[in-house]
Amino acid sequence: MNEVMEKPADIVSTALVTMDPEKYVAAVFVGFRRQLDAYKVRAASAAYDVTTTAGMKVAVDLRAEGRSIRVASEKARKERKAPILEIGKLLDSKQKELEAEISPLESKFDDDIKAEENRKEADRLAKLAVERARREAIEARIDVLVRTPLIVVGQSSVVIDRVIQSFMTEVLDGSYEDLLPKAQAAHAAALAVLQESLTNAINSEKEALRIIAEREAIAAQQAETARQQAVKQKELDDQRAEQEAAALAARQQMERERSEHADLIAEQERKAAAQRRIEDAAAAELRHQADEELAAQRAELQRQQDAINEQNQIAASAEQARIDAAAAEQAEKDRIAQAEADRLAQEKLSQEAAAAVERQRVADEDHISDVHAKIALGFSEAGFIPEMAWKAMVAIAAGKIPHLSIIY
Repeated sequence: MNEVMEKPADIVSTALVTMDPEKYVAAVFVGFRRQLDAYKVRAASAAYDVTTTAGMKVAVDLRAEGRSIRVASEKARKERKAPILEIGKLLDSKQKELEAEISPLESKFDDDIKAEENRKEADRLAKLAVERARREAIEARIDVLVRTPLIVVGQSSVVIDRVIQSFMTEVLDGSYEDLLPKAQAAHAAALAVLQESLTNAINSEKEALRIIAEREAIAAQQAETARQQAVKQKELDDQRAEQEAAALAARQQMERERSEHADLIAEQERKAAAQRRIEDAAAAELRHQADEELAAQRAELQRQQDAINEQNQIAASAEQARIDAAAAEQAEKDRIAQAEADRLAQEKLSQEAAAAVERQRVADEDHISDVHAKIALGFSEAGFIPEMAWKAMVAIAAGKIPHLSIIY
């Protein structure tokens, strides 16, 4: 059987495949070329006058010679070309027969290959979807770590410490997979912010307690000063009352003595008048001294009160200035914390926007790949071999085929 197959192959290789077309055609027309060259020489050198019988004969002979060469060469062309045309027809016919027998088998294998390729592509897309979902879930967990410091802004140290204790129990295990370093970095950064917030909250609370203690001390000092002033005022009032009571008792004693000694009324009245003058002068002097002492004591108390009030005012002004400075400092810290929170929120929004753009880009690429695969599959089903089907799709996608475009 091998010998039967080898003979046609030898015939083809020697008769047609290895034939040089130019040499073959030159060999067919080589005799005609020699005749034509000789004919051209004779025609160029011919001298004739068709008005004469001899001249007419030369022209007729030359014309006949040229026509003879032309007709003979044309006949040779047809004779040589006819079998070539027949071979072409037979080649086309045999090729169609071979293709008719090969096509079902080729299509069967091609369908199996495409089915497997489609299955692999579907598996690849499914794995990509699972991978995207996995990463998004882990990114969401990391986002919780990043946002944790924001929830304690303005909270007490007790609340912040409770959040830190809970945060420190967070176990960063293998469930974060390849994003574990990112999760660890986010956890460390958030923990540092929480600890800084705890320190700030403790300092603010200590400062608030100190301010309250200072205000209570000032209030106690003011109350003690008022109590001392009241005690001194009561002592002055008691002393003046005792003096007035003593003067009244003396006058009453003198009245009793005057009534008991009627015979000495005049003398006693004189003496009493004199005594009253003396006593009145003494009482007036006592009252004057008491008034001066009371005025001096009141002036001293007023001076002390004014000094205390001035000290209190200075202390209150200094305390208010310190409180205002502390409030301004705390406001600045709150502003910085809020600015940082806003920056983190803006950064997160930017990351989310970038992630959304990236997801959309991946989705677009997946959609474009799916459309290209379907177009190539359609060309394959229409009879194109896979390589040509794919090249045709690429050419259309690149806009190289007029009047054709892909709608994604």
